[in-house]
Amino acid sequence: MKYLFLLVIGFSGFYIYSNFYSAIESDFDPTDSKMLFKHMIDGGEVSTSEVIIASESMAKFFCNDATLQVSGGYTIASCHERLNSFKDICVNRIFPNKDKMYSNKDEVGKLFKRFVSCVGT
Repeated sequence: MKYLFLLVIGFSGFYIYSNFYSAIESDFDPTDSKMLFKHMIDGGEVSTSEVIIASESMAKFFCNDATLQVSGGYTIASCHERLNSFKDICVNRIFPNKDKMYSNKDEVGKLFKRFVSCVGT
């Protein structure tokens, strides 16, 4: 009987922990540019900080593409150096209004292209 009681307490503790105390995960990941655009197509808005995070993530993705970097005459390391050197300058130049919300996917797409071009990836 006491083993059954301990088993019930253990199961109850696990159930309570897994349903009430574990971290709540969001389905929205601003580092995934496809998810960002899907969110906008579904009628959602994104903040400037989310667009900046997604732009940096996209630039890092391009930097990690060895074929793309070699075809441009660069290396992965030099691309990351350029990204780190110009990131703050490009963020301030392309995103002057940090409080703006975006709902137009074409506008965000242009901002992505401008950022990637600015950092030189």
